[in-house]
Amino acid sequence: MQEKVKEYCYHELEMCKRWGYDPQQALTRCYGAVMFVLIVEPDENEPDGLGWWWDNEMHPCFRELGAY
Repeated sequence: MQEKVKEYCYHELEMCKRWGYDPQQALTRCYGAVMFVLIVEPDENEPDGLGWWWDNEMHPCFRELGAY
């Protein structure tokens, strides 16, 4: 499930870059999906876990596009 949510977030990021999707709305959708998966499959914020990935890799990408 964690890999699928990562694929979804990368897809949303690509749509923002390529087609001009609203980065704030994409961020909101992705954040909700990530939080849902973390509730279902907690990872204890391990360095290679979904929580760490979101905080350190994906969220900054959306912030670069103008989301907060």
